[in-house]
Parts: sequence; C-alpha cells; structure tokens
Amino acid sequence: MQPAKGITRWGKLSSTEECVSPLSYKGPCPRFLKFEKDIKKKKLLENHCSIHWPCMNECEKDYSLQCPEKWGLEDDKNCHPLGTYEGACLLIQDFSNFTNDQKEIWSNKCATTWPCKGWVKDTDGTCYAQKNYVGPCLSRASLINFDEDMKVAFEKLCIVNYPCLRNCKMDQTDPCPKNWILKSNYLGNPESCLPPDNYSGHCGEQTKFIGIDENLKETMEYECGIKWSCADEHSTFINYEEFCPENWTKNGPHCIAPLDYFGPCSKKKIFEGLTSDIKKAYAEECDS
Repeated sequence: MQPAKGITRWGKLSSTEECVSPLSYKGPCPRFLKFEKDIKKKKLLENHCSIHWPCMNECEKDYSLQCPEKWGLEDDKNCHPLGTYEGACLLIQDFSNFTNDQKEIWSNKCATTWPCKGWVKDTDGTCYAQKNYVGPCLSRASLINFDEDMKVAFEKLCIVNYPCLRNCKMDQTDPCPKNWILKSNYLGNPESCLPPDNYSGHCGEQTKFIGIDENLKETMEYECGIKWSCADEHSTFINYEEFCPENWTKNGPHCIAPLDYFGPCSKKKIFEGLTSDIKKAYAEECDS
C-alpha cells in the first residue's frame, strides 16, 4: 500500500519519512504524520484520522451517480445509509450541489466511496473496459449474442454495470421500471412505482421514478438493480394525442367509457391537457 497521491490526497515528503495532508483535510489528526509501513498501524490510522489508503484496484469514480456505495435513494435529491453501511454518517444527505472533490472528501470521512465508472459500449455492441480496469476478464467483450441470464453472470464475474449491458433503446414512455406497478392518486395521475414481490434491491415506493430523464434512468438501473423496458417491447403505436381512449365517446370536455368497460376507474373522465405519459399511465392503471 502507498499513501494516496493527487491534489485532494496525501503526499509523501521526500526529505522526511512523513506524509502531508491536502489543504482540504478536516480530520482530527495533524497535517504531518509519520509514514507507517505496518498494515495494522495503517488501519488504525484510517479509523482514528478519518483517512484511507487506496485499494489496489483504485478506479475512476462515477460521481455522476446520486449516491455513494451502501447508500440508497431517498428521493430525487437525497440519499440515506443502507443497513450494510458501517460508517458513522447516519443522516440523510443531499449531494446534488457537491463538487467531485467535495464528494471524495465526504466519502473519505464517512468510510464509503462512489462506484467505479463502468465499461463503454461501442456502436458495434462491443464493450470496452476503462484502461484502469483490473477485473478478472479481458478488457473487451461482445455481448450481442448474450441472453439475459448470461449478461447477469457476466456482470457478476467481470464487475460490469448495467449501462454497458443494455442492448436496446429504452422505452421513454414507461413511467416505471420493468415489472414494477404504477400507483396513481385519486385523480388518476401517476404517483409512485411499486416493486414486484421478488425484488430484493434497496429502492422502493419512496424512490422517485416518475418523470426522470433517460440519463437518470440509466443511473437508477445501476443503483437500484432494476431495468426499464425496451421500446421494441411495446411496438404497437398508440396515439395519445386523441381526445379520448379507444372506444370511449367524447361528450363536451368529458370522455365516456363504453358499456362494456369494467375497469377500476371512473367511467367519465377529462383527459384534455394531460401529457402522453399521464395518459399512458392512466391506460395501464385503468385498463382503458
């Protein structure tokens, strides 16, 4: 192990056997520490001084992710510590205005880190690892012929995250992740997404999925262990610009359900002014 280097990291003085802290260090120890070679003493220093030595597989961190490792999404801004988190920072935290340097300082102080950046997918379907990838697999792989089970196995074996495994265009009209259930309020407007019974991740109904963009959806796929449906799974074109749902009758500002409609929602509804996403959510919720 070597002391961390860089602007926000500790450095070794060439003239003495000491390490000097960065100016940003706010821990309880002095700025100059004797350089320790014994691993047990280094671990004691980590705990006492709120510092850390880099892992051998130190990687470029993906600070675009909302939450650090072992923290979960509280809402669209805040993160909360999970049961697996063993650090001392136990309050809900908003990282949205943190710079990358501030996130690094905070994660050092709170005994966690941000996930490594993932692999990059080329136009031919080949995935390339970053040059600092030190996992057990080759630095490139073609996943074109992989089925879903093979991709999951590849992810676990090679330490690859979801964006590279996506092989289709995401369905942007779907408000909830695949197999999640849309929950609407009494007006029929989408409110939240309910996980399926077999979901074992750390996101839940309190996690905000409604209205987020594609980049955040990809981030959530990685952080929550979920997937969004592919656009080609819903190949039938539905014109949400129509005033009323199919087979419903326009009556002034209202739409009236047909006599054979036995869905759970009102048979008289105003759809005027609703967005396509809300109309789609209503159709799924109300079987219209």
